[in-house]
Amino acid sequence: MLAVIIAVMGTLAGSFLTGALQHYAQRSQRAAAELSARRAAGLDAVADLSVALADHRRAMLVREEIQLAGGNSIS
Repeated sequence: MLAVIIAVMGTLAGSFLTGALQHYAQRSQRAAAELSARRAAGLDAVADLSVALADHRRAMLVREEIQLAGGNSIS
């Protein structure tokens, strides 16, 4: 009888441990996915900013070229 009780307790402990490990693994996978999404959003923001800055510099260059050529620039 004692052997049966020990076997059942071992099985329950193993089930509990397996469930806890799966929960921890899922939580760490979720955290990794959120971190990856945050990094991707940050990289997208930096890329958008660099495109906007390049466009602005190009517009300022065209404006200066027009002014140097003696034309009217739109202010």
